[in-house]
Amino acid sequence: MVDVPLSIGVLHSHAAPENARPLTVEESQRIALEILDEFDAFCTSRGIPYYVIAGSLIGALRSRDLLPWDDDIDVALKREDYERFCREYADSDKFMLYRYNRVENYRHGMAKLVRRGTLFVEPTSRDTPYGVFVDVFPLDAAPSIDDRAVARLYRWVKIYNYAFVINAQATRASKVKDAIRRMLRVSLGLLPYRWFISRLERKMAAGRGDTLVNYWGAWAMKENASAESFASATTVTIRGKQYPAPVGCDEWLTNVYGDYMSPPSGPTHYHGRAYLVQEDGSTALPAEGS
Repeated sequence: MVDVPLSIGVLHSHAAPENARPLTVEESQRIALEILDEFDAFCTSRGIPYYVIAGSLIGALRSRDLLPWDDDIDVALKREDYERFCREYADSDKFMLYRYNRVENYRHGMAKLVRRGTLFVEPTSRDTPYGVFVDVFPLDAAPSIDDRAVARLYRWVKIYNYAFVINAQATRASKVKDAIRRMLRVSLGLLPYRWFISRLERKMAAGRGDTLVNYWGAWAMKENASAESFASATTVTIRGKQYPAPVGCDEWLTNVYGDYMSPPSGPTHYHGRAYLVQEDGSTALPAEGS
């Protein structure tokens, strides 16, 4: 387990340290692509299959680029490959893997591969501070999305996030929902979050069936597709480089977004704000087009 440096512990006050420079979305994307290349190189060298998903995949299909407002990149692996990646990946001077059982007070269900020397301020999160990242999601087998056990697990994921992940200052949909969140924080917050999440993961990993689901995805039960969609990989291009995508990606993207090839009128959302932390003057951005 890794202790996060206190020098970037300002995340919870939603402020940046004096030695941090705000990054533009374009600069943040360049760093995220650098992280993706690190992830891709590691998985390729070990024969670990993975897939670009979500908005990152939509950007590749629409324009061979990231979406203009995307401030992170999403990848997914089948559960056994996800566990292998998390087990075998070793942190370096430049990159660090965040997972609930590796980094103190990191509470998200998915892992994040993070670029050191950066800071990402995500106001809705109660997690320990982290930097610019690539989200690494596990895909779990299930009989179908309508299965009772699957629906029950999704409910527990929502409860877990309310109790341990979502910040009290997050946007609130209603007074009732806010009251429920407060109740869950107080009652379930007495339990160790690692115990809670490890039990959820064991149940997810024990699933069997011809459907693959992403329990930790932002779109909840929409994030599913037949296992056939992930039976093999095709390639997509992002800024001149090729990455793997599920061969049946249309099924997954349609389930989540509907008509995913039609761009919205403007940015859908931003996760937060990224910073470059100049602690010793050595931290540098990757070159454009690298």
